[in-house]
Amino acid sequence: MNDLSEAFGSALFLRILLPGLIVSVGLHPLILGAPILNDFVAIYPGGVAVTFFAEVIGFGLISYAAALPVFHIAQGLVWSPLTSLPRWLNTRRFNRKYACLVDAYGEKAYSELPERAALDAQRAYLYLSDYPVEQDEDGQVRFVVRHATRIGNITATYERYPDSRYGINAESYWDHFMVLLPDETRKELSTAQALGSGTLLSAAGGWLVTLSTALVFIGRGVGTVCHLCQVGPAPQSDSRLLLIGVYGCGCVVLFNYLARVAHREYGRQFRAAFDVHSNKLANWKVSHAFPFDEATISKGETFRVYSSALQK
Repeated sequence: MNDLSEAFGSALFLRILLPGLIVSVGLHPLILGAPILNDFVAIYPGGVAVTFFAEVIGFGLISYAAALPVFHIAQGLVWSPLTSLPRWLNTRRFNRKYACLVDAYGEKAYSELPERAALDAQRAYLYLSDYPVEQDEDGQVRFVVRHATRIGNITATYERYPDSRYGINAESYWDHFMVLLPDETRKELSTAQALGSGTLLSAAGGWLVTLSTALVFIGRGVGTVCHLCQVGPAPQSDSRLLLIGVYGCGCVVLFNYLARVAHREYGRQFRAAFDVHSNKLANWKVSHAFPFDEATISKGETFRVYSSALQK
């Protein structure tokens, strides 16, 4: 049982096989009729199964290679027009929830709130906890919107946590901090991070399936109106194309929700780990202060000379 849970919790499955499987299930019916694939299926025994397995690996590797651009698009850092509408909706709902929290509290403490106001305050705070906390110019600490999407702001809650709590720019020392963690803690964080990445890539795969299906529908319409533009028969019937499109949309909704849940869990674990082990990062920075002292510089020069002698 432990081997099975480790296999499905591994970075290989979450970051490559899961997104590849999501894309392959949706696109396999669309590309199965391609002539080159028909030849491939005819050559190998069990060609359909072999083809599907190759699609899972291929699409998974493409998803893994596109992880950073997908993450940047999800945060609204690149191709900002794609996230202009989510940014507007996200900011609008954030302002409404923030106003609800302020109205619920007023000048009272939480213990003084009536039951209805306390419930409204809890709901508003639960939503706002997906956004990072920063100190503004007048010294007040408040929730802020830093990215276009909700999942982008969830990632900002733990990326900026060391800076907002301890004044440490953790983004510059992220990998160093992970190396300094105990093995068990680092393994738990790596698994949680892989789950967040895998679900986000799977949501992107759902978008790919949905857009591909839409393009096939558009191509079928153009081919029906202008026969000169028709290059071949449609790979599937309208009902099957609609089913594939519904599948793609369902993957977008499901895995986008799961990605938010996974990143919240990763953020919770990272904040706890940083609170407990931040002294290790501080001690490491002190022990590696720049500029180096004369003894450290002398050791480095000795090693450089020794390395040069070995090369000769």
